[in-house]
Amino acid sequence: MAAGAGRAGPARQRRPLPAGVPAGNAVQLRHLPSRGRPMSGAQIGAGREEAAGQGAFAPGAGSGIEEQAASAAAAGSGIAEQGVTDVDAGSGMEEQAASAPPSGSGIAAQVPALAASSAAAKPSVRGRIPVLEIFGPTVQGEGMVIGVKTMFVRTAGCDYSCSWCDSAFTWDGSAKDEIRWMEPEEIAGELERLAGGRTPGHVTLSGGNPALLRPLGGLIDLLHSRGALVALETQGSRWQDWFADIDELTLSPKPPSSGMDTDWTVLETIAARLAEAGRLPSLKVVVMSAEDLAYAKEVHRRFPEIPMFLQAGNDRLEEPDAAALRNYLADRYERLVDMVMDDPEWSRVRVLPQLHAWLWGNKRGV
Repeated sequence: MAAGAGRAGPARQRRPLPAGVPAGNAVQLRHLPSRGRPMSGAQIGAGREEAAGQGAFAPGAGSGIEEQAASAAAAGSGIAEQGVTDVDAGSGMEEQAASAPPSGSGIAAQVPALAASSAAAKPSVRGRIPVLEIFGPTVQGEGMVIGVKTMFVRTAGCDYSCSWCDSAFTWDGSAKDEIRWMEPEEIAGELERLAGGRTPGHVTLSGGNPALLRPLGGLIDLLHSRGALVALETQGSRWQDWFADIDELTLSPKPPSSGMDTDWTVLETIAARLAEAGRLPSLKVVVMSAEDLAYAKEVHRRFPEIPMFLQAGNDRLEEPDAAALRNYLADRYERLVDMVMDDPEWSRVRVLPQLHAWLWGNKRGV
């Protein structure tokens, strides 16, 4: 268990979020244009200069990332048609619609209709969780708990559409017919069945962005009551009160290559609230290029007290040959290690591969 983790103590007074900071109470299954602020040119300029001289580390020709970014932005998820729009009262979707730009994907025009239609859906979805996958046992392939034997619960929906997302099916609509609305007891029962009739010792909640789902708090409490540790990864774009109950929480803000912007106000507020609760999360940044590494350094500068993990990214999501992918990822990992070792500014950082991609390639459900 990570330092500072553990079960929640007595009830704590929580300070209100600053104006404009989302509380994670709206489930959006299509990407709303980010209201975050991108890093300034001064902050990432050094990374761009370095990237020019280290093109071998940047995604190679034919990686498909540009095409993926274009299709991700253009794809209509279709998941909203399944009623996965609002599982909480007072979702704030109307305010989000007002602040979203009127141009582009047309989401701003759709949100009011989704918010209005969600009233009828609430009685059937309140407390239930949109689940795409439950699988395991397997090993955790990333971050602070890499190598840990775990079970996975993958939820539907994300407020981002990262260009190189390896689980885009959670938000792009391609798996909308696979969504199951499940009660916490149903999920726990399925986990126990897969674990051979006993409660698993470790469960990972993943997505998409599971931080969009307030009802996950009920599942977390249930798993804890049965003796399981719970890990969760989120990009740090939404706050949930149950963050303080997660045993191993990873905040994974997305670098420039993802096509997403980081809202530093939200990320800093989440870190501050966790500190108030006596919780120490970890930070993980996926690195695809030297510019991404410069971004990761900025994250580390802003949060020097939080353990930092760098992960060599996988930009060959369509590669069918696991052995070929393993060799490619090993080469990228070696280059990332060399770049970090050669930079004296990097200290107290862990450089990791994406372990499951090395083992099983681009398979789902492992």
